Amino acid sequence: MEANAVNHNSNINNSQPLTKAKAPQPPRTGTAVRITTKKSNSQLREILQQICSKYLKDAEENTQPRRYIQYSVL
Repeated sequence: MEANAVNHNSNINNSQPLTKAKAPQPPRTGTAVRITTKKSNSQLREILQQICSKYLKDAEENTQPRRYIQYSVL
C-alpha cells in the first residue's frame, strides 16, 4: 500500500535522473608550473624563487596576487 501511495504522488518524476546539487565553489588561487624537460635542483629552486617573489611582492604592496600564474619551462 505504501508503494502505491508513492507511485501516485504527482511530485515524483521517475523519468528524470536525480542529479547532485553543486555548492558554490570558491575562486581558485594558485600557481601552475609545467616543466617539460629535466631540470637540476638549482634550476628548480630558481624557478620557485621567481614564483614566490611575485607573491611576496604583491603582499608587501598590499595588492591582490594574480588569480593564476602559468609558468612554463621549455
